[in-house]
Amino acid sequence: MAKQLLKERFQELAGIKPLNELEDDQNMSQTDKLLRQADILTDDERDYAFDVLSKMHQKLNPTLDVEKTRIIIDFAEAVLQEFYE
Repeated sequence: MAKQLLKERFQELAGIKPLNELEDDQNMSQTDKLLRQADILTDDERDYAFDVLSKMHQKLNPTLDVEKTRIIIDFAEAVLQEFYE
C-alpha cells in the first residue's frame, strides 16, 4: 500500500494524472476545465456567472453568430481589464 502511495506521489510530481482524472477531464466542458484549474469560484458563483453570461449572450447575439460572439468576448475582456488600470 505504501509503495502504491509513493508511486502515485511520484506520478503527481511528474504531472501524470490517474486514469480516473483523465476520464473526468474528458467529460468536462472547457469552461469547467478552466474554472477547475483556477479553483477560485464556488459552485454558486459559477452558476451565477453562467446564468448572467447566458442571458447577456442570448440578448446580444440571439442568432449565435460566431464572429459576433468573438467581438462580445473581446469587448467583455476589455471592460474587465479597465477595472485594473
